Amino acid sequence: MFASLTTVLEEIDLGTSFTGLKLVLSAVLAFYCHRMLLVGDDFGWDQVFAKRDKNQDDIKFWPFLWRLFVSTLLFIIMVSVIYFLIRGFVTPYAQGAEAVFLAYLLSAIIALPLAGVALALFGTVFPAAAINSDTSLRSAYNRGKQRFLITLWRLFFGFFCFTAVSMALYVAVIRNFGLDTTDTGPVYYLLSFAATLAGSFSTLLGATALSLAYEETTFKNPF
Repeated sequence: MFASLTTVLEEIDLGTSFTGLKLVLSAVLAFYCHRMLLVGDDFGWDQVFAKRDKNQDDIKFWPFLWRLFVSTLLFIIMVSVIYFLIRGFVTPYAQGAEAVFLAYLLSAIIALPLAGVALALFGTVFPAAAINSDTSLRSAYNRGKQRFLITLWRLFFGFFCFTAVSMALYVAVIRNFGLDTTDTGPVYYLLSFAATLAGSFSTLLGATALSLAYEETTFKNPF
């Protein structure tokens, strides 16, 4: 359903607003993934905005959402800084739009390991926010350093590798069909749906890795 909804939003052509909406929808997916894994909540999409019983714990989405937005903004800033530092090394090998694309691609490749380290150390702030627990950076760091290597491993071979492979396949298929982002045919939207589905799975892999780190350092003693 998530992939279908984002594909429809893309077809409506909301411009830059689509990126923000897609981030919010991804945040909703990660948020409820954390809650299902950590506190056993079982939600259907029809219950996302449903009124909860008074006996149920209050679910607060905003603390999770603003932390995700800030983290995303910091990642974008980091990629941009790296881009301005390395773009001079790219110009001898490419020109124009190709040079810009190559510089941003290399910037993202450099930034991803740094983001992985940050997530492994502080990423448990997200599952903590999802279940209304301690979201201080000090507590997140104390949890993160206990399971740093295993969390980094899970993020790399789960979230990052799957994301990189799915993006590479998407670009390869798009180029094979001679399509670009201005195309609106059924093949393009089918590929867009598949890409969004893969992105949803990537989100779940990342959320699962962080939820496991939180669970293993909070609810029980890991091996």
